[in-house]
Amino acid sequence: MSIYILAFLFCMILGRVMLYNNGTESVIYRQKKLYLIMVTLLLGLISGFRSTSVGYDTNSYSMIFDDVWVGSVDEIIDSVNRIELGFVLWCGLIKTLGGNFQWLLITTSIFVVGSFCVFVYRHSKSALWSIFVLFCFQYYYSSFDIIRHFMATSFLLLGYKYVEERKIVPFLLFIVMGSFFHKIAFVFALYYFVPLLKWNRISFIVFVILALILNVFVSNFSVELSLLLGKGDYTQMHDSIQWIGAYSGGEKTFILFLVLSSVMYFVYRINKQRNRVSESINNISLTYCFLITMFAFFFINALMMTRFIMTSSAFLAIAIPNLLIADGKRKIDDKRIKSIARWVILIALAYHAFLLLTNWQNVVPYMPYWQKNHII
Repeated sequence: MSIYILAFLFCMILGRVMLYNNGTESVIYRQKKLYLIMVTLLLGLISGFRSTSVGYDTNSYSMIFDDVWVGSVDEIIDSVNRIELGFVLWCGLIKTLGGNFQWLLITTSIFVVGSFCVFVYRHSKSALWSIFVLFCFQYYYSSFDIIRHFMATSFLLLGYKYVEERKIVPFLLFIVMGSFFHKIAFVFALYYFVPLLKWNRISFIVFVILALILNVFVSNFSVELSLLLGKGDYTQMHDSIQWIGAYSGGEKTFILFLVLSSVMYFVYRINKQRNRVSESINNISLTYCFLITMFAFFFINALMMTRFIMTSSAFLAIAIPNLLIADGKRKIDDKRIKSIARWVILIALAYHAFLLLTNWQNVVPYMPYWQKNHII
């Protein structure tokens, strides 16, 4: 797991050096862009250079790649009967250009990480904080595994600016593009309504009651959804602990996000009292903290919910810095918020260690494709 730790330290040090220099706004944005490009290349290539033993589904995708043919319409139709059209065409393009499965991993990995970094560039107050969250929570390591899901999520992130601009038609076009890689993209259309949520005592109570009610039905719902998506019955996987990493059960994940959301709620209250952050950003950011906690709660009874935790962790990467950093600032300037931020860092680092030690999504040990017996 040393390669992940070294990559994490490199990205943190690089960001600290690059992103906190004084300069004009154009210089600041140029530094941010350059930093995110470098992160995309580094993390995209680490993921893309992995062997088929890294990630539970990587070997399965290798077999899918070998089985996909696009030499004729009939071959495309035959492939689409087994896998989504977008992924079939992506595989076919790589084969047509003379590439192999490793090129599929490289291109999809760079696209997934790059889409996340575009999302951060557009919507996060701090690229460094967002990359910190990328490492410490599920998004990056999970992307080693369910590739088509993360391709669909990437289109959601690229189209998210239309959620902020309240332009539903272009947003839905990105959802449709994502659905060509995974049908779960249609569920992501619900993110368009997130900005409508406003938090107060009544709405919070309603949210908790609704989560408790939905939890009663979530197991049956996840079965129906997984069958609809062609994923089989996730309830049969309750005993397959290795699928989510040894000891990384739903209860532990839920407790982590419950603590984190509670901490971020205090930040939300401070922001509201001192007008540090605009009401819309304050509300939306807290909503994403609450949503990932709700999905973690559902995860206790339905493993299908891990997919929504993975997707939600991308939004957590903008929610945390957007709550911690005041509007118009580049770093935390409030003493009380600084002390809370230290607790957030400790919680995140502890969870990062937890993910690696429990081998989340089978990313440990890391082995590059050219040295399958060489562990990093």
